[in-house]
Amino acid sequence: MKKAFTTWYNYLIALGIAAVVIGSTLIPYFAIADTAKYTLNQAAMLEIFIGIVIFGLGFIIQDLFRASVRHKTKNWNNPLDEKSLNTAWAIFCPTLLGGLSSVLAGGIISIFFR
Repeated sequence: MKKAFTTWYNYLIALGIAAVVIGSTLIPYFAIADTAKYTLNQAAMLEIFIGIVIFGLGFIIQDLFRASVRHKTKNWNNPLDEKSLNTAWAIFCPTLLGGLSSVLAGGIISIFFR
């Protein structure tokens, strides 16, 4: 876990995920001339929902990776080796940070920009 949070590219990937989510929810708000159809509160709620989905997808993907390692090695009860755990955390770390930052940005938008 520590190694996943110390590598710089995980933060870069998380920043990219958050930028895509924030951009994909806020650009339509500013691009639509009639803002009565798509309010800023709807954009914030969509951003929170997408952040939760990204977090869930990252959790499921790393869990499937751990399950495949356990299936290949027939290691059902014992802890996994350090390399497999580091790889699983490297998969989960960007989606964790990207999803949480998207949820945080959506919460800030929904609270302060009503």
